Amino acid sequence: MVTFLAGSYPALVLANFKPLQVLRGSFKGSLSGQALRKGLVIVQFAISAVLIFGTITITRQLDYLKSTPLGYNQDQVISVPMPRAGRQDRMAMKEQLRSVPGVKAVGAATHSPHYILGGYSLWVEGMEQDRSMSVVAQAIDDDYLATTGIQLVTGRNFTMEEIVRSREENEEGQTPTPILVNQAAVKKLGETPESILGKQANMNGRVGPIVGVVKDFHFRSLHEEVEPLVMFSEEWQLHHIVIKLDGNDVSQTLTGLTEQWTQLSPERPFGYQFLDESYAAMYEKEERLGNIIGIFSSITIFIACLGLFGLASFTAVQRSKEVAVRRVLGASGSQVVVLLGRQFLVLMAIALLIALPLGYYFCQQWLASFAYRITPGVGIALLASAAVIGLGMFTVSFESIKAALANPIKNLKSE
Repeated sequence: MVTFLAGSYPALVLANFKPLQVLRGSFKGSLSGQALRKGLVIVQFAISAVLIFGTITITRQLDYLKSTPLGYNQDQVISVPMPRAGRQDRMAMKEQLRSVPGVKAVGAATHSPHYILGGYSLWVEGMEQDRSMSVVAQAIDDDYLATTGIQLVTGRNFTMEEIVRSREENEEGQTPTPILVNQAAVKKLGETPESILGKQANMNGRVGPIVGVVKDFHFRSLHEEVEPLVMFSEEWQLHHIVIKLDGNDVSQTLTGLTEQWTQLSPERPFGYQFLDESYAAMYEKEERLGNIIGIFSSITIFIACLGLFGLASFTAVQRSKEVAVRRVLGASGSQVVVLLGRQFLVLMAIALLIALPLGYYFCQQWLASFAYRITPGVGIALLASAAVIGLGMFTVSFESIKAALANPIKNLKSE
């Protein structure tokens, strides 16, 4: 639509010019024509400002998402789906992978740290018998917290003996299953990390004491708040291996892991995934949106500058006699540039008054999908305004300087 308007306007204006006036250089244009010219410039720059505002907001939100601490260490950590195997085979696999040069730690869990499923119910001692709380849950082993860097606020981690017993004795329903909860679960239960320790809990039939509280970490994208989480010791539900690399020679370490994996599980490829890459993939849609809006911003600004350049040229021709008289009477070149540029600055200011509230509104609507987000403030508005005014005045300056440097005698004699 902007392109159509930008192209149709010059055609309409030229069609209404009187040939004699054009040849004499004395055409002035009607008031309605001037209003249309200025209106188009305002609309074009308003759209440009909205898109620039949106581009800056998306870029800053993406930077915020990438820089926000997740509560666990994802640098040089890979996750690998574990083949179905018995406990002894799982233990042997962990030990063999840990022996590869360049591997710092190996843990196991039901899911990767950034993808944990919900659908569990938790009852804690002190709650009414018919009440429960919806939680997200996964099984982990005794090395998982150290491998991922998830921190304990209070209490202790599981022991290997507890994890082994959870498989051997829970089949008979005899051995309690120790449980870890996160801070979000503690808060929702109305407890403190210290008061909840030792309380009996029941999660979907898994009964045992709460032995520790872990610091909240983001196990999903930042579109969602951190939910109440339960981690329990159930060896047969360990479906993913998490491996921490030392980062010295990653390619060599991965080669060693692949060779070791092939020996341990020849029927299943070593399908590893770096946690930081899989986390970044969660925001591919936002990355694409930012790129698309950035492209449209560039196109719209280019079209707006073309329209402004045409209007500046038209204005310079219209006011050539006035400029010539001012120069003869002693006006400096800079005064002429300010004279011609001032009216365009007013147009861009009007465009910004329209665009900035709209840009803020649209960006707030987009940011509402994130539980953790930035707030579009004065800084973004100033950057968008500076970009619009800077590009606009740079475009106008060509014709303004040209008019200021023109020979006034020549313009006065053209009548």
